[in-house]
Amino acid sequence: QDNPNSPLEHIPQRPPTHAAMATTASVAPPPAAPTPAPAAVTSAAAAEALQLHARADELALAGRRGPEALVEAVGRALANLSLPHRTSLAAQLRSVLHESIAEAAGDPVALACWDEILASSVSNAFRHPDDVAPLTAKLSWSGEIMWNRILSFVVSLESLAGGLQAVSRSFRQTVSRPECWQGHIITFSEHHFRGATVRGEIGWGKAFAMLPALRDANTLRVSCFTSGALRSQFLPPLRGACRAFCRDVRLLACSFCEHHVGDHVELQTPRRLTAARKRCQKKGGGILLGNGPLPTASGGLRSFRVHIEQLELRDRLDIGVTSLAPHEQFMDGVGSNRAHRQVAFAEDLRDSWIIESSGLLVGSHAGLRIRNSGWDARQLQAGDEICLEVTPSGELTLGLNGEPRATWRAQIPPDLPIFPVLDLFEGAPRVRLVLDDCGGPTPTT
Repeated sequence: QDNPNSPLEHIPQRPPTHAAMATTASVAPPPAAPTPAPAAVTSAAAAEALQLHARADELALAGRRGPEALVEAVGRALANLSLPHRTSLAAQLRSVLHESIAEAAGDPVALACWDEILASSVSNAFRHPDDVAPLTAKLSWSGEIMWNRILSFVVSLESLAGGLQAVSRSFRQTVSRPECWQGHIITFSEHHFRGATVRGEIGWGKAFAMLPALRDANTLRVSCFTSGALRSQFLPPLRGACRAFCRDVRLLACSFCEHHVGDHVELQTPRRLTAARKRCQKKGGGILLGNGPLPTASGGLRSFRVHIEQLELRDRLDIGVTSLAPHEQFMDGVGSNRAHRQVAFAEDLRDSWIIESSGLLVGSHAGLRIRNSGWDARQLQAGDEICLEVTPSGELTLGLNGEPRATWRAQIPPDLPIFPVLDLFEGAPRVRLVLDDCGGPTPTT
């Protein structure tokens, strides 16, 4: 969340909703539940643990009564084990529930059963005497007023009297209310997806658990990941979850990357769709990269548009695409030896196809220098809109204000992910990135 009063990364996890977060086709193995650091195990303790393992297996094989006995044992363990072991066991139980719901995704009867079970369980859980729901119920404010009250509430004497766990619980419950996020533009970062699990096109975890509370937000933006493959893995289930929980929220899957941007560029927050070059004499330092790959429309066409909001006579900009995600583009080496790579001009990007303002197609591929006199960016004016398209055959096409202007045989593979590239090469132009197919209506401001 760009509002400093409401940092999304500090919000504790909540269990996600049931059936909408499940499917059967495995994409990534679920992360292991956290376990307490093991102490030194003596031979006697190891022998005793083995006996306990054998007893647990014996219970599991005891017919119908066996699973019921296991459930009873788990309940007693949650009531009597130390806090670290209870926390570990609770995390593992949650993982087991998620997996069981995922297995039931193709069975409407089983999903209905889970729906009834979880609805009843949630209702019972929040009637516990230690719960602070009556405290949070007093918060009837909305929007900015809600956020101005949250921190003062969670450190109040009334909350502290219940202990630090009550403070944490009350904060979690309060920020899980949709009015906290009403009208806000929220950014999901990579760490919000750590520990998340994906099954086919559905997932669950920290980011997904927040979605029911975000149904009245304005925009949900996904920032740049250190791993482009990981980002691509989580986007499909995130789209599906947003359709289920946040129908009226715009999902911004591609915007300008704020982590890898030219030295002379200013990105306007919070959507990161508008950028301006600082006025300076030196050329270069105006690179802008999209943080997500271009979606493929029907027919295999991939495209994005750039609206020119400000452009003076001597200003210059180049446009194109690259097949590398921003973090991969600007990092050299592997592992601990990785270092930040300095790039001043778009034509120096790796795995790229860049059309210069003169109509010359250049890039990182050997012999790639194709000129088309039909394009001259020096004739552009404020208010113009450029459209770049990559055809299924790999051609690059530029259009202006809805009219095609020039085509280059760039030979871009159709199955290669490509990211938008802009180079505010010279002057002080201001531009806005426009993508029609990224989860919602295109904003006009």
